[in-house]
Amino acid sequence: PLHWAVALTVPEQVANLVQKEEYPINALTPRSWTAAHLGARQGNTKIMKTLLTAPGVNLKIKNEEGQTPLHIAATFGRVGAVKLLLQRNCHLRNIRDNHGWTAFLRAAANGHVEVLKALKAEGQDMNETTSKNGWTALHLAAENERVDAVKYLVENGTRKG
Repeated sequence: PLHWAVALTVPEQVANLVQKEEYPINALTPRSWTAAHLGARQGNTKIMKTLLTAPGVNLKIKNEEGQTPLHIAATFGRVGAVKLLLQRNCHLRNIRDNHGWTAFLRAAANGHVEVLKALKAEGQDMNETTSKNGWTALHLAAENERVDAVKYLVENGTRKG
């Protein structure tokens, strides 16, 4: 029920289920998504605030791709969710998925400049590389033709080589 309420973006139902604590907050879907993963994808800040205050919520749980809710929010450009997750734990930005990518690298590859800004505000290393092939956020943004992200990264201290 909690996963469905989050996926269908029904904030009142999410709040009701979290308050009653009848449904495990860290329960997994068959693809290892928690309600927080789904909330991060939807980007509804009211739902995210409710989930983040739930007793026992674990934001470091990874789905089958090795992604945390922060990876998901960054991938889909959900800057409100990104900010809430970083406020809760700024160290989430250091977690790598199965491909060696952090939320910062996911945001760059998908061209989400506002997410890049939010991560930079939390102390993001602008020259971070993937752990597998050594690509930077600039490489990923350029490879995916994300012109605005390339411009932002160059203007904000990313080395070009």
